[in-house]
Amino acid sequence: MSTAYDTVAQTRPRVRHDVLFTRTEDGVLFHNATSGFRLSSTTAYRLASLLIPHLNGRHQVADICARLPAGQRAMIGELVSTLYARGFARDVPEAEVDPTTILGPAVAAHFATQVAYLDHYTDRAAQRFATFRNTSVAVLGAGPVATACATGLLRNGAATVAVSPAVVPRLTPELAEPNAAGCAATTVPLPDARTEVGWSALATAEIVIVAGGDDAPRDTLRLLAAGIPPGRLLLPAWVAGGRMLVGPVQGVGRTGCWCCVMLRLADNDETGGAGRVWQAAALPSGAAPAAVEPDGPLAAMIGNLLAYEVFRLTTGALPAETDGSVIVQHLASLDVLTEQLLPHPRCTFCRPAPPEPAWITGGLDDPPVGADPAAGPAAGAQDALAQLEAHQPLLQPHLGVFRRYDDERWDQTPIKVGAVEFTDGSGQRRTVAAFDVHHVAAARLRALRIAAVVNTSSVATGIPTPHDRPRLDATRLGLASGWDDAAPDTWATARSLFTREVVAVPVSVLEPFGAANRRHGVEPTSAGGGAGGDLTEAVRAGLASALAGQRLRQVVFGQETVQKIRFNTIGATTPELLFLTRSTANLGVTMELLDLGGQRDTGVAVLLARSFDPGRGQWTYALTADPDWTAAAVAALRDVLGQAQLRAQDPEVVPDTGDPVLVDFDAGTVPVHEEVDAGGVSHRWADVLQRLPGLGCDVLVAPVGGADLAAGGLVAVKVLLAARGDR
Repeated sequence: MSTAYDTVAQTRPRVRHDVLFTRTEDGVLFHNATSGFRLSSTTAYRLASLLIPHLNGRHQVADICARLPAGQRAMIGELVSTLYARGFARDVPEAEVDPTTILGPAVAAHFATQVAYLDHYTDRAAQRFATFRNTSVAVLGAGPVATACATGLLRNGAATVAVSPAVVPRLTPELAEPNAAGCAATTVPLPDARTEVGWSALATAEIVIVAGGDDAPRDTLRLLAAGIPPGRLLLPAWVAGGRMLVGPVQGVGRTGCWCCVMLRLADNDETGGAGRVWQAAALPSGAAPAAVEPDGPLAAMIGNLLAYEVFRLTTGALPAETDGSVIVQHLASLDVLTEQLLPHPRCTFCRPAPPEPAWITGGLDDPPVGADPAAGPAAGAQDALAQLEAHQPLLQPHLGVFRRYDDERWDQTPIKVGAVEFTDGSGQRRTVAAFDVHHVAAARLRALRIAAVVNTSSVATGIPTPHDRPRLDATRLGLASGWDDAAPDTWATARSLFTREVVAVPVSVLEPFGAANRRHGVEPTSAGGGAGGDLTEAVRAGLASALAGQRLRQVVFGQETVQKIRFNTIGATTPELLFLTRSTANLGVTMELLDLGGQRDTGVAVLLARSFDPGRGQWTYALTADPDWTAAAVAALRDVLGQAQLRAQDPEVVPDTGDPVLVDFDAGTVPVHEEVDAGGVSHRWADVLQRLPGLGCDVLVAPVGGADLAAGGLVAVKVLLAARGDR
């Protein structure tokens, strides 16, 4: 006897309604809209024709095959096993009862299509439909979307729907048909439209739908601010500019809300629609400019979508599209897309706690998890593409932390360019660019990390500090500006990289370009900001940035000797440096590479590449730091050459490579004390960490990234260099 037959003999298969079988030259093809498989046998098609009508969930395979010979049993066993494996059929539990037992004959007959739809996807169809039917729903709004939503609910089996008094007469025809069939259906009028409906007036409604209209933002915000009661759900739909937004479904235990949507939309919107929504939410009813509401077939489509979301939420047959996401319907083009909603770190209603990172146990020299240090450029490109895929939730046109990649217009030669468009914490639309020698994917990864540092430098999501922890002010951290000596208002957690001790640091240090530093008590600098796919990468980037910023300040104060590297000796070091020096000559760029002397004490090479642009009369520069002198040189030359490449393609562009280490710094003012050949040494981060305590320096790491960045696979930190002393 077939092993496959023994496995399925006691099951009761039901073939899904979208499965077809078609005769072929050598057998039969089973298929649906997405996949299929072939069964090769001269009798396969006839067997399928006879068998499929019996695979309705009412018969066990053993009963169907009781009188068949062993060969045909084996074939049926293989076929049923394949149908199960492909998702073309499911095993119906014996306990699954006839729908009439639960729903009654009238309801089961009248809504047989809806029950069959549920049965197509999952088990317990009758019980699931009963849950939908018995769920009380309130639909706020008096427009065509609200009417279409209530109509869709009643047509598909909802027993009780509360609606605006203006909508009640429009539903009379929809109530007549189910009531005539013995299926009770009623509408309950809500308070008059001039009354602000609160949760007390919606006490019987388990799901509240705000179905568009001029007051939709006010209604949604009012219900959200009042607090959604346990066991209740709120599903809003409203117009913002030329778009109708639906979702997310909100309730206790769910992340993301209407306020998160509007904060994200305000960052990404170019139409002014988000501002008009906030006006409608804040002003009295009728005072804000009226939005252009959909009508006709479009209103019917959106209303049906809302009704279908209720069907999904209550039956669980399919995941609700608005569960953690928002549907964006463009009213003019009819294009529709669904975007994942990442909770906004500044949302008043559902602000998630910032994630406490798993503190690193390995060394900063460890490669990223899964990366092969010996892999070539091709393998590196694949790794970069995989990381970009993990970061994709962060990039969405309407609700993303970042809006989109904006590098298609650039010629990717000789340097590869990646650019990310987003709105920073001050509300300014920016496009930051980053570069790579080998492939665009790596350049985009760098651009994403720069964008994350820019965002968190103006809107940091720090972890509150216990009151009993030592406090280190900006002076102790070497970041005091001298403008304001007042004590910081708020403090956040930082942890020593050496001892893991928790200390408190001013929030103004973590977001030097943000509101916390509005009194300018902290020097505005990007030094110490780091982001990466894990904490190790983020700390490595942040520590390099902090050491580079510290060294540059020492140079500006005249405390360090600066060496100029003879440019004709750089290319002999590695193939990458040879490529960069030759590309510099090909572009007609005159570049200098300055060694700021970091390897002598900290073990980190701090290099500054600079190039004078006579057309703009300004210096372009890049400041890099790495224990490996060659790696620092590649990064510095690459970033200056990349900027020159962009200006050569578009003389009007001023490349944005992130926030500055020193505001208004003129790279041309850095003096050169001597000229030397290239020949820096290569250290490791482990060597650097051994040297820093001897220099009287502690390394503090403060998480600054919110749950939104973490959901997209990014960790952001601020690395601070603290003068050692008694705490």
